[in-house]
Amino acid sequence: MAPIGEPSRRSHPRINGTGRSAKKNSRFSFTYAFKLEGDLLFLLVRLGERNALSLLQGSDTSSSTRTIVDKWVTSRARIKHQSSNNSTTTHRRARPAGSGMTLPHDVEAALVKWTNNLRRGGVPVSAAILHDQARELTVDGGISSEMFSASWQWRDPSRSDTAPRFERRHTR
Repeated sequence: MAPIGEPSRRSHPRINGTGRSAKKNSRFSFTYAFKLEGDLLFLLVRLGERNALSLLQGSDTSSSTRTIVDKWVTSRARIKHQSSNNSTTTHRRARPAGSGMTLPHDVEAALVKWTNNLRRGGVPVSAAILHDQARELTVDGGISSEMFSASWQWRDPSRSDTAPRFERRHTR
């Protein structure tokens, strides 16, 4: 068992170096309620309270933090609107309507069957063909074309659980 304060090791101790270095740059996302409070921090910074920025990102008082707060100030009306609603005040980003749309099971099954039949016949199915067919099937299924855009996020199965599952053709 390792002494208190030291990480436990599963293998032999390192001979050279101290391991992986800490990340220098990292991205943060903030809720709308926090961004609204960030406007107050912006006013403090402009009035000369430079330590107010340390409340945002620890001890980092770089210009990038000021840039973030400046962007919050320019979009203050949208932030106020989002933070006034209890359901969106904890959100970090607003998405337009239809960007999170999933296809009904029968429409997705028809699309997968159509694609797999083409691939079995030796026809390559490009992203543009898949996009057009998905849009046609959704309109036939009663979903407006504005609600479902068949974007690349929808087609990429590694990024989403809602992507259609197609057969993979191995060429090697």
